[in-house]
Amino acid sequence: MQFDDGFALYLNGQEIARDNLAANAAYNDPATSTVVPSQETVFNQYGASAAFLQAGTNTLAAEVHNLAPDNPDLAFDMELVATVNSESSDPLLARPGINKYTVEYWDTEGNRVGSEEIDVWFDDGSVETISGTIASNRTLNASGGPYLLNGDVTVPAGVTLTIQPGTTVYFQPTNGRLTVRGKLVAEGTEYARIRFALQPGQTANYQGVRFIDTDEENILTNVDMRSGDAQGECILIDNSRVTLDGMTWADVDDTIVEVDSPKAIIKNSTFPSVNSSEVIHGNNLAGDDFFILDGNSFGATGGYNDIIDFTGGRRPGPIIQVYNNVFHGASDDVLDLDGTDGHIEGNLFMNVHQDQPRDSLSSAIATDTNSDLTVVRNVFYDVDHALLLKNGSRATFTNNTVVNATLSGIAFDEPQRSGVTPGSAAAVDGCIFWNCTVAFSDLVSVPPEINPVLTVDRCIVPEEFQALGTGNLWADPHLIAPGGDQRDDYAIQPGSAATGRGPNGLDIGALVPAGASISGLPSSPTHLTGATIVVGGPGITHYKRRFRGAIGALRPLSTLGFSAACRHLSCGGRRQELRRRLAGIRRGHGEPELDRPARRGRRRHQ
Repeated sequence: MQFDDGFALYLNGQEIARDNLAANAAYNDPATSTVVPSQETVFNQYGASAAFLQAGTNTLAAEVHNLAPDNPDLAFDMELVATVNSESSDPLLARPGINKYTVEYWDTEGNRVGSEEIDVWFDDGSVETISGTIASNRTLNASGGPYLLNGDVTVPAGVTLTIQPGTTVYFQPTNGRLTVRGKLVAEGTEYARIRFALQPGQTANYQGVRFIDTDEENILTNVDMRSGDAQGECILIDNSRVTLDGMTWADVDDTIVEVDSPKAIIKNSTFPSVNSSEVIHGNNLAGDDFFILDGNSFGATGGYNDIIDFTGGRRPGPIIQVYNNVFHGASDDVLDLDGTDGHIEGNLFMNVHQDQPRDSLSSAIATDTNSDLTVVRNVFYDVDHALLLKNGSRATFTNNTVVNATLSGIAFDEPQRSGVTPGSAAAVDGCIFWNCTVAFSDLVSVPPEINPVLTVDRCIVPEEFQALGTGNLWADPHLIAPGGDQRDDYAIQPGSAATGRGPNGLDIGALVPAGASISGLPSSPTHLTGATIVVGGPGITHYKRRFRGAIGALRPLSTLGFSAACRHLSCGGRRQELRRRLAGIRRGHGEPELDRPARRGRRRHQ
């Protein structure tokens, strides 16, 4: 504590130090003596018991008193330092195995200017070896570890292996592997992560983790995995149900995750750059399978490798879903989807360029073999191509922002490759194409009788393409900070020409709300006896109606005789009835079934 003139200090409400201040001093009692100038900048040390600390947030409070009302200065500065004994069981000590510490850097004015994470290996001389098949439910914990998996360790069907926060699991080099046919629950926390690592002192990577034919709720949360790609991938999900959340990988250069017929969610994880293969590779979606990528960060690839290569999954069955990820770069494609339908929404694609000349294009999203994609609310920056449609593939491309496409925004062919035919169609609506070499390329290809159907509506697009639809314009969208590594950097500024000119009155571009949008609702109450309500939204294709508690069947928008982008409802009739029903919408009672026949066969609403 550095102070002038007196103080009392409290930790979580308990007094831990006092100097130049009487016990039980009132708030307006003066300090008992002054601090001489030579001591005003000296830090005095005071001891306090660690028993005053509590789990979670701790409050350190200082009560500072001056010597007299006319004393010209008052000052204090304080710091709480934890000193631990190597013989104690204090939880701040390193756990056996690998520990992650965060080192922070502060300037002389008390501002945090940087930080980095470092790994510290604590060898307490005890390692428990696990081999063969785990016969019954078992829990691995931090204090009992670290653990060494010797060879291929199997969790059989009907058995659960639980790994607690802070635990380190080593794998034998070359053939060390964990095969899960039962259930694995490895849930670390933010500050007590689980570590999967190579046995210390070894150099050959281990084989990683396999999930095979298990429908249990397997989960890996806050797990750091290093050196585990010797089987060709770090994690294999084969006909299994798995959630990966908050994962990291390091010291690998092969595929990170391989999936086949998965029921898998991968979210909030950080994937490193690799050069030898795709980061994620997968096949097959059918029945009750699912494959969802949400909120992850991906490094770049090198060579002729994609970030994600996936084949299979067709509507009306399950399809790949890619939400809210950041892709930092690729030397081939980011998403290479072959014979694959998919929903791609809210992502940021950056720095996608071919690393050397070849006959195939490099694209943020590439399709093949009649793929059908929904691509909405994405940002594409500094890419060769945002989207490649070939061999009959098609896309709904709504509310996206494409900036600095060096070759084209959407390409419909790979003319240099033999045996390739163009994509079949693209419906483009509410998108920004800015500073692109060309918005659309290869619209006419060989053979000439195969031409893609392209519609472009309500877009910021060069004049040469504006006749492909309605509501198009060419004006600077005034993006906030194009070139940034956050989606919000590509939002439009106030007064932009893109404001309110997109589908259903939304803005043009990617930074619009997810989900359904409704326009045309009058204020409530209203004197109107009729209104037109338009229901739409990026990626919205179907709807349900609710009236007086009854929920109708799922209906596609396109079956209503209107465009697939929105649903128009016209209503008329008695003013009181309309007012009541519109007020019901605003109160959250649900959407009235406006085309439901009234009683006695009379249709009041259409």
